[in-house]
Amino acid sequence: MSVPDYMQCAEDHQTVLVVVQPMGIVPEDQFFRIYKRITSVSQVSIRDSQRVLFIRYRHHYPPENNEWGDFQTHRKVVGLISVTSCTTAKEWPQTSDRFHGQKEVFGSTLYDSRLLVFGLQGEVAEQQRTDVAFYPSYDDCPDVEKRVEDFVESIFIVLESKRLDRATDKSGDKIQLLCVPFEKKDFVGLDTDSRHYKKRCQGRMRKHVGDLCLQAGMLQDALVHYHMAVELLRSVNDFLWLGAALEGLCSASVIFHYPGGTAGKSGARKPGVSSAADAGKRHRPGAQEVLIDPGALTTNGISADTSTEIGRAKNCLSQEDIIEKYKEAISYYGKYKSAGVIELEACIKAVRVLAIQKRAMEASEFLQNAVYINLGQLSEEEKIQRYSVLSELYELIGFHRKSAFFKRVAAMQCVAPTIPEPGWKACYKLLLETLPGYSLSLDPKDFSKGTHRGWAAVQLRLLHELVYASRRMGNPGLSVRHLSFLLQTMLDFLSDQEKKEVTQSLENYTSKCPGGMEVISLPDGLKLPPVPFTKLPIVSNFNYSFASCLKAPTHFAVSNAACKRATLYDPPSCLIGTSPLNNFPECHRQEGMCHACLGKSSGQISSGSQHGRISEAVQESGVVCLPAEQQEERALSCLLNGWLLSSHAESSRSPLIFRLCKTLASPDLRCSHWAVIVLVRQCYNWEETRVKKVLVSEQMEQLFKGFLTPPTHCKSPGSFLTPADGIQRR
Repeated sequence: MSVPDYMQCAEDHQTVLVVVQPMGIVPEDQFFRIYKRITSVSQVSIRDSQRVLFIRYRHHYPPENNEWGDFQTHRKVVGLISVTSCTTAKEWPQTSDRFHGQKEVFGSTLYDSRLLVFGLQGEVAEQQRTDVAFYPSYDDCPDVEKRVEDFVESIFIVLESKRLDRATDKSGDKIQLLCVPFEKKDFVGLDTDSRHYKKRCQGRMRKHVGDLCLQAGMLQDALVHYHMAVELLRSVNDFLWLGAALEGLCSASVIFHYPGGTAGKSGARKPGVSSAADAGKRHRPGAQEVLIDPGALTTNGISADTSTEIGRAKNCLSQEDIIEKYKEAISYYGKYKSAGVIELEACIKAVRVLAIQKRAMEASEFLQNAVYINLGQLSEEEKIQRYSVLSELYELIGFHRKSAFFKRVAAMQCVAPTIPEPGWKACYKLLLETLPGYSLSLDPKDFSKGTHRGWAAVQLRLLHELVYASRRMGNPGLSVRHLSFLLQTMLDFLSDQEKKEVTQSLENYTSKCPGGMEVISLPDGLKLPPVPFTKLPIVSNFNYSFASCLKAPTHFAVSNAACKRATLYDPPSCLIGTSPLNNFPECHRQEGMCHACLGKSSGQISSGSQHGRISEAVQESGVVCLPAEQQEERALSCLLNGWLLSSHAESSRSPLIFRLCKTLASPDLRCSHWAVIVLVRQCYNWEETRVKKVLVSEQMEQLFKGFLTPPTHCKSPGSFLTPADGIQRR
């Protein structure tokens, strides 16, 4: 057996397998609509009995797996339902032949079969047949479920007869030796009269009867047969079948303890009459039905009456013993290379049981063993399915990061080089499902709430894979969004070379598809919010450089007394007015004032003290030649830093500053009150005596009352202090 069933669970040992297949040309949507109605009949209460028969449906089943039906009867295809379309009576003979040919594929194990024919009307459709049902169309088939129930009851009749035949075998010492496919050649030429051989036959038959009892709804009888099979098979070291008997014992015990099933919500079943509560309260009618011939307890070891053995058998295993027996069974399976599929499925069943018991660490050990089981050459599709199921099981036990790892491996397998047509959409979808496992969200707001969560290196790799997968899908807009997200959220973890590569890639992608601030909606309902660049650009390093005198910032002290007269934190005027001189030199436009202009104006102010000479000096110094928004700052910087401090004694500074204040506030220059206040403040700080300071405050108040009005258009006071020129931005 080379194809594992990754959806196996312990309660599947209680089911009978029915295959539903299309025959001929059947529309896929119509087939699966009928298939869904058929699978709705998952359990049937047997009339005149307290037992329930559970059915497991498959629309595809490898015929080679059917050869293991004697080893574990739930692997045997016992029912076949074929769905076909037939519109004319001429097509009916060919349709009937196809049906018989389809039955021959599973002919050695089939108990019963049914053919559902859609579209045929007339004399042929009016024939009354038990194995064929005719319907006018796929929409006009009201009794499909009722026919399936009758079909399941007919399977139960055959199952019960086989159970009775095997349980009451009177063939003396000659018991059929049940074998798995790879064992048949090993038993050629063995001594069939040896005691060892007879015990092997008895033990295997006991185990087989236990499987039939479990399928027939006789839980307690199945437990007894399994216990007896374990004792017989252990005595002859028949490890493969001993593992099967132990697994059957575990499955029966799981059904007893967990009547709701272990497959999760998708595979949950309704507790039948064979549930744990009913099994412990009611009398076992199955034991009476087996009690056909008390004398059947012959030397072959197959006792028909198991009621006398129930008292001394351990019956149901405890929840802890279930896991121990699973471990023992898996160790026996591991001795046989050809039993890899059986070993893998047993691990999956044990994990599902441990997940219900909340024993995550033990479950991870079973899964780790399942990872290293060699199943030979698997197709790419089988590999994807294997890794996806491992991911789901790790998620089931709470190992989210391990689950994300295997889901990412499955995503990479979707685009393996050996696949002719890589499935990039499936790859992208699986990669998105790995995000929660790696603590990664595609919402930039989640990265501004605190410290970084998760492994940044793994998250970077995953984001790069999302970018590449979206590009191969032919969606450059999605690539731009993921790259922008990577640059915004992972900037602190990128090296300089990686930053360069990411920005170059983003530039290439945006040349084809410009990024935007709209929300991107994916087909599965996921929404990708816009990514604002709040971290870029950043100041990576800066160099100090000495500014020229015209640009040098000046610190001004603030006094509480003056604040009562005017608010120094009011922003300065951003516009002084249009300069009357439009044709000013190039040096004034670029730097505000060259050294020649500075020297000229300095000399003029030093040589005269009249108000007219000061006004003339200010105008000729080049201050008014500047653009309007720069006149005020340049004037203050030049007058205070360049001329007054270096050319005049402290005793003559204050009167000169007051004259300059009146000049700046004159209608010719139209400077704002900010310039005047700053100049008066400076004068106030220079005066050392309290009497002179009071005098300065009074003079400043008179200036305000006389001709100053607060401006309505202004900018921030911080703009008066300009930053250094050498700052480099990235």
